[in-house]
Amino acid sequence: LADGDSNRQLRRNWKERWFTLKPNSLSYFTNEDQKDHKGSIALDMNCCVEQSTIPTHCSPGACHGCPRLTQGVG
Repeated sequence: LADGDSNRQLRRNWKERWFTLKPNSLSYFTNEDQKDHKGSIALDMNCCVEQSTIPTHCSPGACHGCPRLTQGVG
């Protein structure tokens, strides 16, 4: 569905990661070539991936509707 980096100013002890979002998982890597897989988060039926209409968490002009994860009700 989407991939990219978390290209914001990092906190002192935070590390830059690249993410790949698929319908059933969110995977993260140390760099863009995705050779060093650091981990995955399984997404189940209670999680919904939606296209955000307001990219409040992105740099101005950097994205056009960033994906966001929301938890379903129930």
